[in-house]
Parts: sequence; C-alpha cells; structure tokens
Amino acid sequence: MINAAQQWSGIALDAMKDDFSGTSGPEITGPGRTSRLFGMVHAAFHDAYVSGVGAGKPYRFNTPAKLPPSQVLGQLSGGRSAYQMLSYFYNRQREALKAKYSAFVDALKKEPKPPSSDELSEAERIGDLVATQLLVARLPDTEGAPPPFTPLPKPRTYGAHDGDPISGNTKLYGEFWGLTAPFLVSKPDLLNLRVNAPPRLDSKDYRESFDEVKNKGNVKRRDFKIRETVLGYFWAYDGTNRIGTPPRFFNQILHAIATSDGLSEAQWSELLCRSNLAMADAAISAWDVKYFYYFWRPVIGIRRDLSVPDATWEPVGSPATYNTYRTNFTPPFPSYTSGHATFVAACFETVKLFRHNALGRDLSMSDRVDLEIVSEELDGQAYDQDQSKPRPRIPIRYTSVDQMIQDCMESRIWLGVHWRFDGTNGKEAGLDLAKRAYGKM
Repeated sequence: MINAAQQWSGIALDAMKDDFSGTSGPEITGPGRTSRLFGMVHAAFHDAYVSGVGAGKPYRFNTPAKLPPSQVLGQLSGGRSAYQMLSYFYNRQREALKAKYSAFVDALKKEPKPPSSDELSEAERIGDLVATQLLVARLPDTEGAPPPFTPLPKPRTYGAHDGDPISGNTKLYGEFWGLTAPFLVSKPDLLNLRVNAPPRLDSKDYRESFDEVKNKGNVKRRDFKIRETVLGYFWAYDGTNRIGTPPRFFNQILHAIATSDGLSEAQWSELLCRSNLAMADAAISAWDVKYFYYFWRPVIGIRRDLSVPDATWEPVGSPATYNTYRTNFTPPFPSYTSGHATFVAACFETVKLFRHNALGRDLSMSDRVDLEIVSEELDGQAYDQDQSKPRPRIPIRYTSVDQMIQDCMESRIWLGVHWRFDGTNGKEAGLDLAKRAYGKM
C-alpha cells in the first residue's frame, strides 16, 4: 500500500540531492533556504492531506473538500501540493518532478480502491490552493533580496568573524536570515531564544574551548580510526556535492524512526510537518544569533590569538565531499551559535514530543531507538579533496535520539569548525524552540 507522506518526503530528499549535484550549483542554497523549502513542502503536503482525509490538525491552511473525504483524496491532494511546491523552487527539475507526480497518480489508480475522475480533479484543486496559499503567506522570504550586509567596520574588532583562510572563501551566507518570519514560534520567541553572548576572550570558558578545538579539531588528527573524526564526517552534510545540508540527513533519520515506530500515513505526515517546520524556525533562530554576535571561527581565533597564536593551524574542516571545493573548509558564516546543534535539537526533541503526545509514550522513554544509520558522508563511496580513494563505510548504531543530538553537536568541534560553547548554546536553543513550537500547531 502506498504511503504518500513517505513517498513525497523521499522525492523532496532526492530533489535536494539532485539540486546539489549539478555543475552550475544548487538553486536552493545553504541551511536556511533548504530548511525553509523542506518546511514548506512538508507543510503543503500535510495541510492538503488533512483537507482531503477530513481529519487531523493542519499547520495553517484547511481547505474543506467538496467531495466526501477519503484517504485517497488526502493522498492525491497532499501529493499534488508537495509537487507544486517542489516545482516552484526547483525550476531545473520541473520535468522530472512532473514525471514523478504522474507516476504517483498512476500508482494510485492501480490500488484496490482507485480514485474517481472527480476525486482527481478535487485533489488538484485542494493541492493547488494549499500550495498557493502557503507560497503567498511566505512571499516576503521567498522572493527578492535585502541590501548587502555591512559587517563591523574595518579594522575589525578582535573576535569578529572573517573569511576562511584555508579555502579562500570570503563570502557570507545568510546575513539576513534571522529577519525571516518564523513558521511556528513567534518573533518574541526568537528574542527569547537569542542565547547569551559568547564567553569573553579572556574567560576560562573560552580558553577551555580554545584548547579543546585546537587539539581535537586539528587536521593532523584526521584519522577514521579515531571516533571524533568519524563523528565529524558522519554528521557533516555541509552543502557539498551530492550531499546537501543537515536537514536532508535529519529527514533520512526521521524516515528510519517513523518506519521503526510503525507510524500510519497520517502520523508520518504530521511528524514530518512538525519536525521540518521546527528546523525551519531553528535556522532563523540560529542565523539571528550568528549575525547578532558575529563571532569568529576557530581557524581565525587560533591564528590570531593574542596569547598563543598559531598562524599555521588548520582544522580538519567541513569535508569537501565529492571535491566540491579544492580543500576542506570552514562554513561561510559566523561561528556562534551552531546551526547543526540548533537543527538537530529542534528536530529530535520534536520527535520525542510527538511520541509522547501522539503515541502515548512516557516522555522519559521517548528518546529510545534501535537504529543503524549510514551517513552518505561515510557510505564507502564518498570521497573528498585528495580523491585517492573513497572514505570507509562506517555505520553507527544509536539507541537514543538524545545521543544523536549530543554527537551531532560535538561533531563540529571534532572538525575544528566550532567552539564547544557554540554547540551547547545552540543545543539548548533548539530544545527550547521545539517545546515552544509544538504547542502552536
């Protein structure tokens, strides 16, 4: 039997991979825009699906059906809306997406209870209307560009973000993403989620983080026999070729959790909608903090330290998977707070809340899983800048989503691209955001 929520989420994941596989670069770039896209695709599916089946709570747009509600009407409506949303953003993939939509409809026609011609027409109406309403509601952040960001005046204040001296990339990404309207939380929530300032450069906290990342994130420690290296690569997904951004990996894990939990199609739809909207808000929250504090990355902080500068220090770096860049790199936006940590905490805290509220699990047990996860960064095929041989295939078994959150947060230290306080504060913000967001849908 077709699970339309799972199928269209999978189509979205493949579309991002294809978008990051072209020679001309992705149409939808970076963690902010890709998390927004995934939030909108899953919200479009869910709201249209709820409208078609006549049950469940939508994110925002409930479009009453003109025909008796049914599962097949929900499936068709959700698929239509997700298809329209993906086609809007991925212009270069429109023909391929059209073919996938046609195949989806054809498959439903072969089911024991195929849709009638009236249901097909009504599903198109519902799906198109939901997608249009959602696009119009988000128009301020889907069209147009703000004026160029002006960082601190040069000479820059000691401690401020600067371009990556390893890759040579001096461009900024997401300078105004923190101004984007959130999906679930409120603007006042975002202000409350704006974590405390990073530690003073002369503080004990900063010096401990400095020593940790200088040692553990040093390129000289890059060795897949070391667990820190494995975790750094496993959770990377730093917008490189054929890989995409963290929300893609987190959705792959969501699929594994939903399958393991034996969720119904309606539950798949709700979980994916909630988790992806939480991640979309997590990006807005994290990038608000990043450009509010404009704090330097370890490669800059270690090389320019006033006490013990090391002008030749290099991080392991975000992996240049499939040779997207000539070398591993440090992401092109300020360090504090960690986007990965905020994303992963918001996503999987939402899973725990869903299991408690929708499945009736005790909250203290809602983090339990038994999953062997394979990252596409360590699948035995991916390679980086040296291209001499693929990286090893190293699956990791997890029994707790809380451990996933912690490992992902710390993975950025092991790559040498974040300080520990970036991760701990990002994690706390993500956990808080998930709780605030859950009750607003």
